[in-house]
Amino acid sequence: MTDEYLHHAARECAGSLRAADRKQLRFNDIIATAKEFYPIDVEGGVKELVLSCDRQADAGPDFIGPMPPNPLYVRGSPMWQQLRDHHDWMTSAQGI
Repeated sequence: MTDEYLHHAARECAGSLRAADRKQLRFNDIIATAKEFYPIDVEGGVKELVLSCDRQADAGPDFIGPMPPNPLYVRGSPMWQQLRDHHDWMTSAQGI
């Protein structure tokens, strides 16, 4: 899977976000993190990391009321950065 394909998938997924935190949508960092932490399904990892940049969850078309917050969204620190900062030491210590 090429980086070009992953960038396309990330941008396509980002286009569907309801309340994107644009500061967190750093596609190069998202793709690098997905390659490191989602080696079996890099494309799925890219999509999950992009979705984590959305402030609101997708509650579906029949949902009435204010949209709930996204459980993957971390204000001020994107999920890809959380993985690198807090979980990278575990993978390096285990020799993964």
